[in-house]
Amino acid sequence: MLSAEFLEAVESIVGPEFVKRDDASCHVYGVDALNKGHVADLVVFPGCSAEVSGILCLCDRHRIPLTPRGAGTGYTGGAVPSFGGVVLST
Repeated sequence: MLSAEFLEAVESIVGPEFVKRDDASCHVYGVDALNKGHVADLVVFPGCSAEVSGILCLCDRHRIPLTPRGAGTGYTGGAVPSFGGVVLST
């Protein structure tokens, strides 16, 4: 479970419209095409390198796992979280 403080900090970096925490989004971005992986706690869509850096620093400071994910299907499980945390959609 992510703290309210952490969620507010993420939203302040990328804007609330670029943060998804609903069950459907967290499931879709947490598993691969074979439904393997672990449901994400949060999905973030940064718009620039400064936002990526801010999210990386925030996750590190709070010791929250972060998984970068591109637009691919992720059949091999390489772009899905193992323990939840934040999925950073690039």
